[in-house]
Amino acid sequence: MLDMPKRPTRLMPLCDLVSIFDGLEDIQELEQFWKFSDAQQRTLSPFSRALADLFGTFKDTHGVLVEGAINPTMIALDPHWGSGWRFRSLVEFWASAPACFPDGTLGWHVRRTAKGVVELRSRHDAVMAYSTQVGPCTIQTTVTIEPGLEVEDAKMADMFAQMVIDALHKCSGDLQSEELFQRQQLVLACRIADTGRFDREQSPAPLDNFEKVVLSFRVGAVNPAYVELSLHSAAIQAGLHGALNAAFEARCLREALFACTALLGIDPLQNLEARLAALSNSPARYHLQVVERTIDVPDFADPVVPTPTEYKLARKALAVVMREAGLEPGHYELQEAKVRIDAARESFRLHLEKRLESLDREMLAMACVEQHDGLLLMRRLRETRVHQSRVHQVDYDRLEALSEARKEFESTARNYRYLLEKTVSSTTAGQERITAQLLRELIGLVDWYMVLAGASDVLHNQVDVGGVQIDDQFIPEVFYSETWQEREEEYAHELARIRLGEGIRNADAVEGAAARLLESEELQKAFQADVGFELQKLLQALAVLAQPVSHGLADDLALFYLGEPARIAHTLVQGFEGTTPGEAAAIVSFLTLSGHDIRRLPGKSIDESDVPFWEHSKRLHRYAIRPLIPVGKQVVWGAEHASRSLHIWLSAVRDGVLPADFRWANVQAVVKSIKKSIEDALEYRAVEILKRHTPYVEGGVDFFRRFRSEGFADAGDYDVLAYWPATNTVLYAECKYNQTAHSVKDSRRLRDRMFGLSDEDRDGQYSRIRDRREFLAKNRERMFELLKWPKPAQVPPRDVEVYISRELHYWMVHPPYNVPTKFIRVDALDAWVTSVMRAEES
Repeated sequence: MLDMPKRPTRLMPLCDLVSIFDGLEDIQELEQFWKFSDAQQRTLSPFSRALADLFGTFKDTHGVLVEGAINPTMIALDPHWGSGWRFRSLVEFWASAPACFPDGTLGWHVRRTAKGVVELRSRHDAVMAYSTQVGPCTIQTTVTIEPGLEVEDAKMADMFAQMVIDALHKCSGDLQSEELFQRQQLVLACRIADTGRFDREQSPAPLDNFEKVVLSFRVGAVNPAYVELSLHSAAIQAGLHGALNAAFEARCLREALFACTALLGIDPLQNLEARLAALSNSPARYHLQVVERTIDVPDFADPVVPTPTEYKLARKALAVVMREAGLEPGHYELQEAKVRIDAARESFRLHLEKRLESLDREMLAMACVEQHDGLLLMRRLRETRVHQSRVHQVDYDRLEALSEARKEFESTARNYRYLLEKTVSSTTAGQERITAQLLRELIGLVDWYMVLAGASDVLHNQVDVGGVQIDDQFIPEVFYSETWQEREEEYAHELARIRLGEGIRNADAVEGAAARLLESEELQKAFQADVGFELQKLLQALAVLAQPVSHGLADDLALFYLGEPARIAHTLVQGFEGTTPGEAAAIVSFLTLSGHDIRRLPGKSIDESDVPFWEHSKRLHRYAIRPLIPVGKQVVWGAEHASRSLHIWLSAVRDGVLPADFRWANVQAVVKSIKKSIEDALEYRAVEILKRHTPYVEGGVDFFRRFRSEGFADAGDYDVLAYWPATNTVLYAECKYNQTAHSVKDSRRLRDRMFGLSDEDRDGQYSRIRDRREFLAKNRERMFELLKWPKPAQVPPRDVEVYISRELHYWMVHPPYNVPTKFIRVDALDAWVTSVMRAEES
């Protein structure tokens, strides 16, 4: 008999110790497991307390065993849960694992890529490794993050390690018979030489300046198959900078193989240069581009996002709230569902607000700014990497990567924006400090609140059918129509394709002239009269906030900055000639988010019960356009978000709107004239594009008014009419400038404006398109005669109906009812005519 040790010491069987420690991600997860284990002891049956079974349960349930609102008095676990989980984890591990590991231990996280290369991350050291198989030899490269190693140098060592393994994988068939690879394992340890460090202050030098990439090499002290390579970081940067083919990748492999054969006393590989020629001439798979820093943010961020555990805990909290609110389990749809969703939403809002009461409000606001900037930064970096990858080969789907970046970062950033605005508009102030774990908890709660709010808005605005399923544990599951998810993914895919530039001709885009806009004396005078400062000076202030280090407001790059409003105003006065202290102070005040005004919509005398995120243009005070957050006597802001705010202001005015419904009479008059010029330019550009493909193009053709003697019915004017006599094809286009929908309410309004309730609804644009379709079918041949177009060839007629817009809207991808129309962005029209029209002709 043994006395149980006192906590925190734990007693456990040796086999459980091995299973548990082998399954841990990190030591923090062990602490989480002990909390989970202790919390279950009172309800677990005596036969369900084996530690291995508990750990398997902990892993599979993400630490939340009871997910609903009803807590059982006794829980019996599957007695095979631990062994089942252990078996699955081992199967997954060995399915991806290489034949042997770099250090001979199994302490690695493994991931097999689509191209056959295995990525390894050490669980006990700061080491990354890459592995491939060449004949019987497992060859691996390792990169150790040593103390004092700069981030750029670590990146260059990692790029070299990846390039060598990737190149070996591609050339393995030709090299596998060589003596070098007739051993079980070969490990290349990649480190940056002290004499070849990266200098971030200098531009990349030409590759010809570097005689070697591998400066020196030596055999490991213990294992003769362990080769240490000392690399020239600047040479790697030079070789990858602007790389168009894989010549540098082949060079790195060649130098690495030479080092191995020299150290191991093996004859050099014969005709290696010729054997690597095909690799050298292939497209580059690794490419480096040096860009100028335009936003003062760090090179990397690790934003705090909820784990599956926090999302499940938030759902459990929601289930408890729903039970306390008196909601009954069942399946509810449409209005019946909305009543229950609204009740749950209101109760959950109060639950969230009660949780916020005890928190340090100013500290939470700063944390939200920091995390929001980190998420925006990571999305921009991910998207930039995808755009840059177009100059070299990649193993992933670029469109999918862009869609995932938007989904992964933007939704969480939206939740942080809501939490920030809710915090700033709150009047309560607690003392509880803000931790990463607390932020995960709060964002998990906000995310579920947004699920309810989104479902309520969709049902209220009749954007889609749906409802809610409440199970016997009071866990809600919001559902929509069967095709909802598929339609959302298809729309996201189309947006990603446009952002990637596929089928887009930038020169055909129709936009307001940004440079001329900033020089417009009329617009500047309008802003001065209505707001007290010019638009150009507002944009200059946002540029300063995006580059606070460059303008002396901070010393080091960070994800958030603190400063006094007076100092920011002084910087504006000193940095921009013609800016007066009064103007600078007014700009800083205007850009500061007012907590009192966040919940107050214009024209209303009372505040909304919550941050009115369901509105967009009516929200005059929202974080998107006012990036300064008051914290005591200072303001806090994020440089990445300030840059985004600058873009919002500039692009909105350039596109003929304001970011919100500001009641500025003089500015609105100028902005409306900008919008009118863009609408006119859209038709002109469509005519110009179609004339590249056929000479028979007319713009703004109104047969009723132009040929009154014909007695035509009034079908309105064809914005664009194009004709191909050889194929008897007529294309008629409706050109419309519809503003982007930023909320569910906006989306419903846009749908009604475009389509109405049906194609006969005169409140919708589409009823006019239907009129012109019928007019063409009735008067086709006479229209050719009146326009003096040649007679068509003796082939069946083909009429193509096109809706041309500046942007792609959701309803253009998924119209609310079936229509024969092709919906196209104007900058994609040329590619569409070239590919689709000609394909149909053939």
